Amino acid sequence: MNTTSVTPRRYVYFLFSRDQYNLRLQTEQKLGKLYVPGKVLVRGQWRDYTEISNTWSNNKFADAKLVAEGYLDSIQYTQSTSNWRLR
Repeated sequence: MNTTSVTPRRYVYFLFSRDQYNLRLQTEQKLGKLYVPGKVLVRGQWRDYTEISNTWSNNKFADAKLVAEGYLDSIQYTQSTSNWRLR
């Protein structure tokens, strides 16, 4: 008997919030870091996002806008980064 487990595909929403972006930018700046938001490929263009969520209606910031949605394994994206600023 072959018992292979199948991992369910994860459907996600890529959101961008100006408030969240500014908060992260200010917080990282106080720590001497530079915040770079993640990017997601939408119709051939890379767009910024600040959060990946499992639900569209349960976002953390009221001004969040939907950038992209779909199965995580079929979307091209980069994670946000927080790099040390060099002087």
